[in-house]
Amino acid sequence: MAHAGLDGAVTLTAGGTLRLDIVYPLAPGQVVDEAAQSIWLAFDIALALAEEECDFFTQVEVIVLAQGNSTGTRISARVSTADLIAFGAGELSDDEFTERVIYQVGDE
Repeated sequence: MAHAGLDGAVTLTAGGTLRLDIVYPLAPGQVVDEAAQSIWLAFDIALALAEEECDFFTQVEVIVLAQGNSTGTRISARVSTADLIAFGAGELSDDEFTERVIYQVGDE
């Protein structure tokens, strides 16, 4: 994740989920939407792992903790590895892939 400029941790759960936890410090004037873009970088990392025959995970979950001056926002996105691979291979359009991703946003 460090090569992609992301700060956080990667965990493989017993249930087969690759979980990427990202801490995204918001600078003054920066909006949460900018932090949400790091989900796509995390999906790129997961796709690279899957393409390297590290197919030991069936789900990808990305959790971004966007931390500002006094508030924090938790953004999570979950998708199946099969859908991520299909998207990477061009078998799913951006819209089709986005429809298959489960998003949640809430306070930290």
